[in-house]
Amino acid sequence: MKSQGRNPDAGDFGLADQVRKIGKVVRTIIGAPDYDRYVAHVKECHPGQSPMTRDEFSKSRLEARYNQPGNRCC
Repeated sequence: MKSQGRNPDAGDFGLADQVRKIGKVVRTIIGAPDYDRYVAHVKECHPGQSPMTRDEFSKSRLEARYNQPGNRCC
């Protein structure tokens, strides 16, 4: 009888992992900002700088998205 346990090496991921990955792909497709990726970038490329908080980051991304000329239809 075959074992029913999870085997990550065989590509068997749990439902929560699959949902998390699908969510990340969808956010990437629609252009939603990725705070975790931003924090990793700041730590790697700007070690002396502290990253914005999640709220500051979200506000900054929204302002950048909607305050640029040509991004609105009306």
